[in-house]
Amino acid sequence: MRLFPTRHPRRLTAEHPLLVEEFLDLAAAGRIEPLGQLIDVVADLTRYGRSSRYLTKLTGLPLFELKPRARGGQKGGCRIYLFFAVHVNEEVAGLVNCEVKDGATASTQKLAIALEVYLAAKQGVDVYQRAAL
Repeated sequence: MRLFPTRHPRRLTAEHPLLVEEFLDLAAAGRIEPLGQLIDVVADLTRYGRSSRYLTKLTGLPLFELKPRARGGQKGGCRIYLFFAVHVNEEVAGLVNCEVKDGATASTQKLAIALEVYLAAKQGVDVYQRAAL
């Protein structure tokens, strides 16, 4: 499956997509273990698409999350928020943002941003990075 890191609709000219900014922040903060876990779940999504063992649909939202603990994976409070869409005539995953924390409850702020990016994409705003992963 092709993955597209997305930009916020109010920051389309940002140097990096949201997820890349957050990965860089994690690396700068020395959070290498959770960053590695996030990279692993992205690799699994690339390989298996919607059949990824780390993929979970969020109830009541058009969003999904990738998290290492889903379906028997590693413990931890890290996750990536994403959505599926048709882009350039194929289904792609729009990767939005991530969070790393000690608890298991999702951040409502991160979810609100992910939903905002999803709605912008649905309305035709090009939130996708030019090069797919």
